[in-house]
Amino acid sequence: MGNCSAARYAALSGAAILLMIAGCGNSDWGYLEGTVRLNGEPVGPGTMTFEPVAGDKAGALASFGEDGKYSVRSAGRKEGAPIGEYRVAIIGGESFGEEVAGPRPPSKIPARYSQPATSNLTVTIEPGTKTMDFDLEP
Repeated sequence: MGNCSAARYAALSGAAILLMIAGCGNSDWGYLEGTVRLNGEPVGPGTMTFEPVAGDKAGALASFGEDGKYSVRSAGRKEGAPIGEYRVAIIGGESFGEEVAGPRPPSKIPARYSQPATSNLTVTIEPGTKTMDFDLEP
């Protein structure tokens, strides 16, 4: 009878730990999507990098096509990213995974947006899903 009680205790403990982990995952992860625009019009293709302001977490990425629509992914390619504040860089050209034959088209996105330090773009990823459009200026 002692073995049965120990097995039952272990199973319940394991289930409780899984529930705690699942609960924590929802509160420290967020989803961000939106559109990149230049002069009010969707612009693309391109890539976005999200550099955490606090250096204790990994960054995130997004790519977008001609329609300018993006969705953030963690560095591990999982949808969403850890909650927190990020500096954003937007680079024109091909999006991740896109192969371009021949010369690359010139970027429509001004060069100052290509580095987090010069873009002056920031975003806070919060729990749940958030939409944020980036309206760039020439």
